[in-house]
Amino acid sequence: MKKSVSFVLALLCVLSMNLNAFAINENSEILNNESILLEENAEESAPQTAGLSLAADSESGLPLSGLLTPNQSLRFPILISDANGNPVPLTDAHLEETRLRVETKDGRSAVRSIKVVEDDNGYALQVNTLSGYPSKITDYNGQLKLVKKTTGAVVHSLDLNFSVGYGRLSEETIAGVENGQYIYLDNNTPVITAEQFEKIDRLAKGEKVILTNGRWAYEVRVTEQDSVNLIHDEKPIKEILTQFEDQDFQFLNFPAGPAFDFTGTLTIDVSDAAESFDNLYLYSYYNGKLNKVYASYNEEEQTLSFKTKYFGRFVITDKEIPNGTVVNCDDTVGSNNNGSGSVSTKPNPNTGAAQLPVSLAASMATLSAAVLSFFGFRKNQK
Repeated sequence: MKKSVSFVLALLCVLSMNLNAFAINENSEILNNESILLEENAEESAPQTAGLSLAADSESGLPLSGLLTPNQSLRFPILISDANGNPVPLTDAHLEETRLRVETKDGRSAVRSIKVVEDDNGYALQVNTLSGYPSKITDYNGQLKLVKKTTGAVVHSLDLNFSVGYGRLSEETIAGVENGQYIYLDNNTPVITAEQFEKIDRLAKGEKVILTNGRWAYEVRVTEQDSVNLIHDEKPIKEILTQFEDQDFQFLNFPAGPAFDFTGTLTIDVSDAAESFDNLYLYSYYNGKLNKVYASYNEEEQTLSFKTKYFGRFVITDKEIPNGTVVNCDDTVGSNNNGSGSVSTKPNPNTGAAQLPVSLAASMATLSAAVLSFFGFRKNQK
């Protein structure tokens, strides 16, 4: 009897264990099934993309980073990562339930406009940088966002960080002033800041320094000088060419219209013009007028020089034009010239020079020895 009872109890124990195991397995299968369903739902609801990015501007090849130049219009194609993480052009198919939005945080003045536009293969971020020729650099901070149309919830965002302005003079170039070297400027670094001028003046011990690009040189004191932008070019002014079709011209332009506190000597190498022009006449072009510049010509060095504080657009021609002649166009020079871009120095009372035929100009040279030495070196290198 005892054996029978023991057998029954053992059987009940085994059955109980099997029932518990069955329940655990069944619950595990339910949990596993629920997890699978949750994962499937998550995959369906989660975006299949990793984020936004921008390609380089198609024309210039510039990325939206670092230092951008003013007066530019750039387009950066918008990319979105596919399921494999590869960037592909963002198209209307990606925007059925979402839309793009640009938000500016800081540096709104760095751009004329920044917006999303339709592009050949989809959409692009169009950036129009600020106008003018500033001597300061402006930083821009913002975001490009992909948001839900219904709720405005952010699906993806991309930080936009760049600067707009012109490059500053290198510290290496400044250091050379202590050894009497001239300050070489190119259009990659045309800006000299007030802080840099202070250092230059200290190294030069308050004496004049020479700023140059190779074709022109400016000798001037820079004590307490404010920042300037000496970006320059030799682009023809088409309105002048149209109005004076029977004349030859050369141009030297400083579109920022910088001004200096002290009067200095600006020297222009006119060797190319001297070889082909019968005479040399120099004018400044400001507010649609040609104003005569009273300059001195050095026949040996083939340079023109004159005193000035102001830079603008300079015109060299082979025939005289009446002083103050109006050119048939509306034009201004620069935005930082404090309203005075015209360069018209008075004639030297000792010479009475008002115009400069090449044959009469040798005795009128007033260049400093340093400027003459510089141009002599340059021409010997040709």
